[in-house]
Amino acid sequence: MAVNRNVRWAANELFDVVVANDLQGYDIGKIVNIICILAKSGDINAMGHMGRAYRDGNGVEKDLDKAEEWMEKAMNNGLLWAKKELLGIIEKRNCGNLTSTGN
Repeated sequence: MAVNRNVRWAANELFDVVVANDLQGYDIGKIVNIICILAKSGDINAMGHMGRAYRDGNGVEKDLDKAEEWMEKAMNNGLLWAKKELLGIIEKRNCGNLTSTGN
């Protein structure tokens, strides 16, 4: 497997393809496990993908706090698309916590 040969981009691209196309034949949990290892080793794209995985519940249980944590790490380490994604996660979490006041 390409990831075993230290081709980090392959795991990140595979995550994108499987999630974007909702490919049922792939075990997204295994892909997320690989992405998590890469993220913990400092791969900023993998950090962003972990944020997306937790935001959407892809391969892990949906958790907006963990999604925010991973996306913030990605943003702080220079991942350009992470800021917009982080703002979306914060908005999603905050909107979910709002209660109807009838106004």
